[in-house]
Amino acid sequence: MTTSFVHGQKGDKMGELKPCPFCGSEHVVCTKPTTWQVWCTDCKCIGPWKTEREDAIEAWNKRVGEQDD
Repeated sequence: MTTSFVHGQKGDKMGELKPCPFCGSEHVVCTKPTTWQVWCTDCKCIGPWKTEREDAIEAWNKRVGEQDD
């Protein structure tokens, strides 16, 4: 079973997924085939695998040069 969280959909604790850092597409999803990952459905960029959904989204949303909130 695959669970998904789509860009623009509000999460319980984590807010929104940012667009793809490589192609700028907003067609990004967070899925859990075995562990959580965020990926772009357009350019196929894949974020790091994480055991928790919140960690996968946080890793995807992190951008070089941005300050932590």
